[in-house]
Amino acid sequence: MTTAIKHDGARSVSRRLLDSSKSSGVRTATATVNEATVPPAGMRFIVGLILVVVASVIPYVSSYGSPFLNWDDPEYLINRPEIHHGFSWNAVAWCFETYACANWHPVTWLSYLAEVEFFGLNPAAMHVTNICLHAINTLLVALVVRALTERGDIAIFSALFFGIHPQHVEVVAWLSERKELLSTTFGLLSLLTWKQYRDRGGIKLQLTSLVWFALSLLSKQMLITLPFLLLVLEVCPMKPGEHQCNFRQLVPAIRRTLPYFALAAFFTIRVFQAQGDGGTISSVTDVPVWIRLSNAIESTYSYLWQTFLPIRLHAFYRHPMYTISHRVTVGCLAVLIAAGFGIWTQRNRPAALAGTLWFLGTLVPVLGLIQLGSAGRADRYMYFPHIGLFMAVGVMLPLQKIMRSRLVAGIAISLTVTLIGLCWQQTQYWKSSVDLWSRCLSCDPDNFRAHELLALAYLIDERLDEALKEAEIAIQFPENRFDGTTYTTLGSCLLMNGDIGGAIINLREAIRLTPHDFRALTNLGYAMRDLDLAESKRLFTEALKYSPENVEAMANLANCESNMGNFSKARELLRNAIKLNPDESRLRENLRLLDDAEKTYNSGVSKP
Repeated sequence: MTTAIKHDGARSVSRRLLDSSKSSGVRTATATVNEATVPPAGMRFIVGLILVVVASVIPYVSSYGSPFLNWDDPEYLINRPEIHHGFSWNAVAWCFETYACANWHPVTWLSYLAEVEFFGLNPAAMHVTNICLHAINTLLVALVVRALTERGDIAIFSALFFGIHPQHVEVVAWLSERKELLSTTFGLLSLLTWKQYRDRGGIKLQLTSLVWFALSLLSKQMLITLPFLLLVLEVCPMKPGEHQCNFRQLVPAIRRTLPYFALAAFFTIRVFQAQGDGGTISSVTDVPVWIRLSNAIESTYSYLWQTFLPIRLHAFYRHPMYTISHRVTVGCLAVLIAAGFGIWTQRNRPAALAGTLWFLGTLVPVLGLIQLGSAGRADRYMYFPHIGLFMAVGVMLPLQKIMRSRLVAGIAISLTVTLIGLCWQQTQYWKSSVDLWSRCLSCDPDNFRAHELLALAYLIDERLDEALKEAEIAIQFPENRFDGTTYTTLGSCLLMNGDIGGAIINLREAIRLTPHDFRALTNLGYAMRDLDLAESKRLFTEALKYSPENVEAMANLANCESNMGNFSKARELLRNAIKLNPDESRLRENLRLLDDAEKTYNSGVSKP
């Protein structure tokens, strides 16, 4: 009996082991099948990355055919003879020496030189370059965030919203903002290489990172605070499972980043020299410290709410100056403090803190604490800071749970499509100068800069009545009465409308305020051609001093020389003008008429 019981027990145990083995085998087989149907994490990341890069390009496809705009593009490109002939030793040297446009960014000038060398002064080619750089930056954002967080989902999230956010349209669709694109490209490469250096060590990687950082600053000094960001990334670990900041790393991190701080200090000096040379730095008397602080607080708040609700975006946000409300400033500060407290509650996620400090730290140089120009803020300043903000949001969101929920995933997809649509719509405002400034006035009807530049846009399009109306509105703003360009636009409108006397008065005032304004000199010379030929000639000559390749001034000066009997000089001027603009048929016609005029003149002189 005992033996039987043992035997049955053994058989029972064997049966249970067999059943367990079978059931275990079934589960293993099922698990293997399920795993086979799910792509590896690396493959999912690559597919997601491709989709994100494509999405980042879609909103900007329509900008391919857009022309140059009347905002900075003339100063950077249209009226910049130093880059019109492509590469030469003199042109390259000029790129490194000049403080033109109150900036020192030789790499940006070199990029324009390269395009002119291969494609001529072609806005379509330049738009393609900008779009490609934005796509590259979107790719680099994903790679940098993945390297820092070791989370592919956070990387894709950050890159997606970076690529399609409407606040970035200004950087991509505006050809004069090439500097921001290049600065970000090289800055992200510096971060990526720095992360490799921290993981692997090696002086070559550190030097490579420094070179990328130098190239970023040579494109634009936007990332002057990058060394501080490196310290933040050293102290705030962002890998999964790390829940505390490591302040013991601060001292060795400072030692490692000293070369970055040295580069930043050097370029800070150069940017102040450039801005000072261009006269764009406002004194404390012009913009008091309390106004600067208030504007910085209100701008930070505006940047944040337009990040999450990107509406009423436009090209020029006026500085509030003395219209700043203390109540508004205190309210904005309260919201920012509350947001900071919310981040503090996430202190067990150092990546969220790092992303927030990334956003704030890289925004500091452009918050107006050192006031440059007359704008209070600008969408373009969010291009690099947004990366940290999106990374922080991605860390705090349960992204993996979101993607498992069909409802929430559907909402996320709808949000993405909506942002692409908003980005596309925002791009349309940058398709012409008239569209750009009309949009600005629809958001801010009292925008003094928009009225002036819309008048100029109408004038270029030969919509003379609309141009004169806008110019007369623009000159009523106090800010424009101290700006010679507004008088130039008004005087030019009056000239084109046949009011010679009014044109002369306004153009003379423009030259008084801005003696080097070649547009005012050229148009005043034209207005004076029937009143004082010698003065007209002097004005055209002066205009060519400030704009040596100004074809209009050349042609008009040739006309003055012809009327004075200086036909050889007139012929030389017209031939030079034809070389600069061979497609202009009027110049060739003027050259033919000059020959006829000389024959008539000589025949009249030879008669007794």
